[in-house]
Formats: sequence, structure tokens, C-alpha cells
Amino acid sequence: KMLYIIDGTGPDDDQIYARQMNGSMCEKLAKDYNGHYNRGPSLLGTETFKIAQHVFQSIGRDPELRRQPLFLAGHSRGGAAVIRIAQLLKEQRIGVEALFLFDAVDRTGPGENVQHIPGNVKSTYHARRDKIIVNYFEYGARETTRKYMECAAKSSNPQSCEDLRKIAEKYRRLDDAMKLRMRFSYGYFDGIGINFDNCGTGKDTSANNSTYEEKFFLGSHGAIGGSFLGAQDGAWDKPSDAAFFEQIRNSDRAAVASVSAWMKEKFDATKLELHGNVRSEPPPQALLSANIPIPRFKGK
Repeated sequence: KMLYIIDGTGPDDDQIYARQMNGSMCEKLAKDYNGHYNRGPSLLGTETFKIAQHVFQSIGRDPELRRQPLFLAGHSRGGAAVIRIAQLLKEQRIGVEALFLFDAVDRTGPGENVQHIPGNVKSTYHARRDKIIVNYFEYGARETTRKYMECAAKSSNPQSCEDLRKIAEKYRRLDDAMKLRMRFSYGYFDGIGINFDNCGTGKDTSANNSTYEEKFFLGSHGAIGGSFLGAQDGAWDKPSDAAFFEQIRNSDRAAVASVSAWMKEKFDATKLELHGNVRSEPPPQALLSANIPIPRFKGK
């Protein structure tokens, strides 16, 4: 019962979001362990910490708080959100039994610092993407975009740069696919990628009694969250492209299976007994005093 989950970034509309996130790691956790599932932020990510505040408020209203062990899980920006929840719980001197992160990233702009896990979290398990493949496409997107921009700036005939534009488009789509398929990481006219570094990559230095364990998987950002790559429209228009894509897609499928198996092992290792360990302390009133509204999304 005391398992709270926030999924990754997705479309504004809740129904479309639910379809796209069907079968995600976070959704499976909620079903398998009777957890409280929450959708993640929309594409701009501005709601990330509002969602964290809302879930924090929900935890404070949970009658089992301080009576049951508390577990948090999140993918992508949802991972950043559950780290923030753990920080808020620390301020209330409430411990977190375990934190499960699926390639947590903080792409929310300036705000709360969620780079490290607070000391009230007993154990953290973080599945992260191996950057070998990711960096390949990121470099390709950056370089092909740069070449296209240079050509467009020098040439009076835009058509002469069309082949370079198509190559840049291909690598940009591939870079998007390896990260977050529903948002562009590279544009033709900026040539600068949006930061996609992980957060929650280590514990607070003062957390002497906490453990942090991470494992890297050779797959896309989506695969770490349970969604392997699909065909990208227009990105694979040659037989050689299709063959290469099939290798990447198979690698992504393997990553999904490996992440799922590793996290299940860690869940079992923590003895996720959500109906045991009953304690008697009431939840602190400070958690119950604020009235934090549920974030609203377009399409609802």
C-alpha cells in the first residue's frame, strides 16, 4: 500500500498518455505491488515538482504513514520527482525504505536540486542507460546539424543542402528515439542539444547508513522505462538503415527484459511487505496542513 510511483514524460492528454505508457515499468510496478500510480509531466516538464508536491501531500494523508514501510519509484522526470518527494519527507523526518529509479533525469530547468539521494532513503536502486549507443547518435545529430547549418549559411540555393538536411533529420530522429521519442532533442536552427544527464546518481555524503546501487543497460532511455524503440517515420529509408535499426531494436528489447529482471530482484531483496511492519506513530500534522492541488493537463 505504501508504494508511490510517478511515470515519465508524456503527452498532455491523459488518455493518450495512458495508451503510450501502457506496459511501462512504472505501470507494471503499480499492478504487481498494488502501488499508487501517477502519470508524469507533459512534454515541457514544468509540472514535475508540482506533481512531486501533490504526491507528497497524498503520502501525508495516507493512514498507513509511519505504520508501513514506504517505497518510491519513478522513471525519467518522474524519477526526479520522487527524489524531490524523498527530500520533502526528510524535512519531516520520515524515512523511505527504498527508492527505485528508472533512468532518472532532471530536465526541468532551474529549481530544486535532485542530483543526490537524501539520507532518509535506506536503499536506492537506479537503472541507467549506457551512453555508448546514446552518445553515438547524439554526436551524429550535433555534427550533421552543424554541417547542414554551415551549408545553408554559405549557399544561395537551399536545394543544394537538401541531402545534408535529410541526414541531419535522420540523426535527430535517432537521437530523439534513443532518449525521449516524443520530444525533439535537436533542432535545425539551434544545433544545441537539451541536457539529458541523469540525476539521482549518488547518495548524500552525510548518508552514512544509506546504500546506493546503480546498473547500466545498453538501451534507449525509453527502454529503461519499459518501452523499446519502434520504427521512426522516415528515419530508415534504406535497406542498410533497416538492418542497423533491427540490431538496435533487438538491443532495446533485451534492455527492457534486463531492467525488469534486475528491478524485480531488488524489489524481492527489500522484502516488499506492504502490509507488515505496523507501527503506531501518527503522521505529522505538517504534512496534512497544506492543500496542494492536483496538476492539470491539457485535454482534461
